[in-house]
Amino acid sequence: MCHGTCINHYFVSPIRSASAVRSRGKRCVTTGCSHLVEECSTRTWSKPLTAVAGVAGPVVVALGKFDGMHQGHRLLAQQAASSGSPFLLSFSGMAEVLGWPARLPLVAPSDRARVLASWTSHCQGRTPRQRYIPFAMVRTLSPEAFVKTLVEDLQISGIVVGQNYRFGYKAAGDSKLLQALGEAHGIHVDIVDLVGAGPGSVMGQVSSSKIRSALNQGRMQQVAESLGRPYRLVADISPDFGRPGSTVLRSTC
Repeated sequence: MCHGTCINHYFVSPIRSASAVRSRGKRCVTTGCSHLVEECSTRTWSKPLTAVAGVAGPVVVALGKFDGMHQGHRLLAQQAASSGSPFLLSFSGMAEVLGWPARLPLVAPSDRARVLASWTSHCQGRTPRQRYIPFAMVRTLSPEAFVKTLVEDLQISGIVVGQNYRFGYKAAGDSKLLQALGEAHGIHVDIVDLVGAGPGSVMGQVSSSKIRSALNQGRMQQVAESLGRPYRLVADISPDFGRPGSTVLRSTC
């Protein structure tokens, strides 16, 4: 568990970003000290997902980027948990492959397991897990080949996505095609409606981009409404903390 000092809606913790270990070897590794999040190498990304011991039902994956781990993402995990052992399946290295500007994630790698654990009560007592697979390994897959990989290699038995989900090379597939391909492979695909931030909120439908914008403007109450929790900033604390002219924080999320 991360321990930190609460500053308004922030939690500042001296946890270095290096604690989020990235896989560069021959196996999948977990981030931080938790088994809940794993990032796989190019050699092992397609190993089968396995259900949690003692959890009835098959492996069901929710697909997405899961940058913000907001209320909409939690709803996907809830739906996956209603049918089996829930996994979030997302991709590492997208920015590098696609030439996007590098930016820090909304949720620090060292904090993702804490958020997943906090979703347990929303997921019928089943704690979701997350696997990152290298985007470079699936980028050129057609929608048909992508679904075949999920079923035959990762051995999933169900899929959950938001209604605006796109997949396959150049985002050729949409949620309707995913349902059709799932039926062809004998698995069920659930399409979940987009989630609003809540009654009276000016945020509208929840999205990670809107959360980033609200953070940039200091609208922390609206950020918390979209996340379903206070926002936590994980950062390195400078050895010169408190000295005039010193750099106090170097954000890692």
